[in-house]
Amino acid sequence: MADVQQMAARVADLLESRLRVRGPSLAVLVRKAGRRLPRKVRRAARELASFEGLARHPKGIMMVNQTRAEAAYEICMSHLRPLGSKERLISAALNFAGTVALMLLVLGGVFLAIWTLRGPF
Repeated sequence: MADVQQMAARVADLLESRLRVRGPSLAVLVRKAGRRLPRKVRRAARELASFEGLARHPKGIMMVNQTRAEAAYEICMSHLRPLGSKERLISAALNFAGTVALMLLVLGGVFLAIWTLRGPF
């Protein structure tokens, strides 16, 4: 498996691309993402960020539990792995159709409310 800094960089890249949060480090990105991440993923990302901080120093590398770092990385990656382009396109189309349908319902409700209050033409 890759070292802790590479794992943290990969998770940070996915956080930036999937959740559109910006920041200099993984710890800042996790804090900015906040509740947009499930609790389990947020906890794993924080743990990975702490391991990243330790891995920056030669003596800190020995303090990193590699199995826990890999487990935290897998939890983060299983949630943040990007969808394929086909799934993203379908999701975007469904979101757009849902928005249009909701607006039509609201507009119809407003029209009916005005019509009942003022009477037919």
